[in-house]
Amino acid sequence: MFLKIMGYISGPLIGAVIGYFTNYLAVKMLFRPYKPKKIGKWTLPFTPGIIPKRQPQLAKAVGKAVGEQLFTGEDIKNAILTNETKQKIATSIIDSVYKEKTIEGIATTLADQTKVQSSKETVVSILTDKISGAASKMDVGSIVAQQGGSVIKAKKSSLGMLALMLDDSIIDSLFSQIGTQINDYVEKNGNALFTPFIEREVEDFSKKDLEDIIPKEKCEKIILTFLDKVLLTAIDGILKELDISSVVEEKVNAMDMRELEQLCMSVMKKELNAVVNLGAVLGLLIGIINIFI
Repeated sequence: MFLKIMGYISGPLIGAVIGYFTNYLAVKMLFRPYKPKKIGKWTLPFTPGIIPKRQPQLAKAVGKAVGEQLFTGEDIKNAILTNETKQKIATSIIDSVYKEKTIEGIATTLADQTKVQSSKETVVSILTDKISGAASKMDVGSIVAQQGGSVIKAKKSSLGMLALMLDDSIIDSLFSQIGTQINDYVEKNGNALFTPFIEREVEDFSKKDLEDIIPKEKCEKIILTFLDKVLLTAIDGILKELDISSVVEEKVNAMDMRELEQLCMSVMKKELNAVVNLGAVLGLLIGIINIFI
């Protein structure tokens, strides 16, 4: 009688054990082994694991998805050219520029230093240098990188499973490059871009307060207009030169498999455990069905 009962129970139990360990092994084989195992010159089948073996293809897919869906030119412009970002930059520049109270004081200082007669052109040049210099010292690129990175990180979930391979450090690295290039652009082209706006505003000056000639509100408008133009121009130029898909592909290819496994498991551990347990349940059911066949 005991053997008969064991005969009924053993089938479902063996089926459950086989189903559990089969699915457990399948889950582990997604990542492991990390490297191919060889016997002499012969590589053992199923080594390395599926994801390590396909890492270049996955990296290319993530790079393409990021370049075409996540880091589109329009998205980056919207992320960077927010009113909050532009207002923050403009306020900081104005605070720096308006430390000098009068145009004459600025011009006299320059004349004393250079022995050059003060003139309208001189003042325009001074104001342009100060605004452009203040913009450079503001590290506009870092503000852009921080603001843009936050927006893109929030949006990366739209990539679905591919988002698992897009670490935040990759996004930070990309925006760091964009920010650096924006800073370089402002430093090289700031004077040329600011000069036309300053010339239109500076007509009559002597001992007037700087704010009498260019009120802070008007200066702010000039700077905001400049930011719209310079950042749009800079971003368009940078995006043409920066191959985002290739950069992301390179970063993903460089990721250590252990780090990638931990990243994926931190997100999918519950679901993968459910797959393993499902194998045990299916094995048990098949074993029970075999009793009645």
